[in-house]
Amino acid sequence: MAACDFETLVSACYTPACMQRRDRYMVDHAALLIAAFDGSPGGTRYTVEYAMRRGLEIVDLPIVLEPAR
Repeated sequence: MAACDFETLVSACYTPACMQRRDRYMVDHAALLIAAFDGSPGGTRYTVEYAMRRGLEIVDLPIVLEPAR
């Protein structure tokens, strides 16, 4: 935190909705979303879909799975 220019607090405490609030804040204040997303349901999916609805440019990083050894 010492190297930060500023800090934004979107929730003063942990609640069931605080992660979603954080993700929405990041999308609402971003010019571009870079995501490593495999299509699974959950927070990343919600965030990618929200960014799509907002018309944000999205760079989807490929997920490369290594074969089991």
